[in-house]
Amino acid sequence: MNLPLLQSRVSLWNLTFLFFSCLSVLSCRPDDYPKRQFTSCETLATEIGYSTNKLTVSVNLNSLTGTLASIEWDFGDGTAKQTSLNSTQTHTYSKAGTYTITVTLTDKCTKTLVKTATVTVTDKERPVFTTVIASNVTSSSAITGVKFTNSGNPSVVQFGICYSYTNSTPTTDNATVKIFSSNSSLNADITQQLDNLQPNVTYYYRAFAVTTEGTYYAEGEVLIFKTKPDLTSGLVAYIPFNGNGFDATSNKNNAVLTDAVGRSIYDSGHDGTAGGSFRFNGSTYLKIEDSPSLRLRTLSVSFWFKPETLPSATNQYQHFLYKANYDQDYYQEYSTSMDWNSSTGVRFKADVKQNSNCQAGNWQSLVQPYTIKLDWQHVVVLYMSNKIVAYINGQKIGEYALSANTGIDSCIGGDLIIGAQSNRSSNFFRGLMDEIRIYNTILTEDQINALSQR
Repeated sequence: MNLPLLQSRVSLWNLTFLFFSCLSVLSCRPDDYPKRQFTSCETLATEIGYSTNKLTVSVNLNSLTGTLASIEWDFGDGTAKQTSLNSTQTHTYSKAGTYTITVTLTDKCTKTLVKTATVTVTDKERPVFTTVIASNVTSSSAITGVKFTNSGNPSVVQFGICYSYTNSTPTTDNATVKIFSSNSSLNADITQQLDNLQPNVTYYYRAFAVTTEGTYYAEGEVLIFKTKPDLTSGLVAYIPFNGNGFDATSNKNNAVLTDAVGRSIYDSGHDGTAGGSFRFNGSTYLKIEDSPSLRLRTLSVSFWFKPETLPSATNQYQHFLYKANYDQDYYQEYSTSMDWNSSTGVRFKADVKQNSNCQAGNWQSLVQPYTIKLDWQHVVVLYMSNKIVAYINGQKIGEYALSANTGIDSCIGGDLIIGAQSNRSSNFFRGLMDEIRIYNTILTEDQINALSQR
């Protein structure tokens, strides 16, 4: 073959191949090319929050953002690091101390964020206890105490009650302290009596406990109790009728029965106590012989009574107390009774003598119509220097102004008659009487209320 012709054909073939190759390349679409993928990550961010309970710490990653791949926890005590995707962790240390917690966050782009927090843990724990509510409160004492539910660490070395009527937030520094001698056993009321309290005042009180770490006070508010009024100060005669008529004071103002033959004279008291009252049968009375302690210019009387009958048109008078000579009805000083009036019915009465030269007559009287029931009722009469005031069941029922401010006449020879008036006008009381008290003071409203609730 002619060499020039052969070379011409080869060149033509090469040109043809090159043409079609270029045409093929130019005909490809952009999405037919292979692509490389790059990872996109949100920036890591968080803040560490934590709480402790004794030796245990609870850690939280707050406001956590980012494309998270892993979380590494290092609690700074030499224990193995922990890896987790959990944003909360709890760890208990083997001993008290201060530790640095390190949290390393890694995202999917292998970027890291390191956060740290310093925590202090302790095995110390305050004791947990409450104050026992006061009970058996009297005018001078009360029972209260402490109830532990956790004795704490270190343990309690001393505990008790601090109390005051002047400081509303009592502490062991500013109040009276009652230290208990018993052990601080759990879940039981540990009680003791507080003594030598002031009468009729409000006390603030709460329990305390002492450890080597300090002094702790009971959870909750400071509690209060109010002592009862003093019902013994000024008492010159007190006949409780505990199966007899003996005076419970040191004055020996004993009530002597005048006619007891063949009669059951004691019955249940106003509070149900067996033999706690004296039964007057309509022909008997008690007598307390005259003494200087009963000759009083001012006084208060208190007693319970339960009538079996009431004054009426045919039996108009019944006397509770009468200070005079029974046989002659002289040396009159004061009395308490009930009578009947055709206009008003049954009335309560309290009488005194002033400037009488200890002669009969000339009584000054508080007379008050009142519905007296055939049941137990409580009476207080205040014989003041210038007036008489009467109470029944703690409620004031009447008051009477006396003509002079001199008080009651003091007459030697006038016995205190209980349940009758005199030999001339017997006016016997029929029913039960209990808790007869004579005071040489004027009772307060609080004392009157307390007596009426006994």
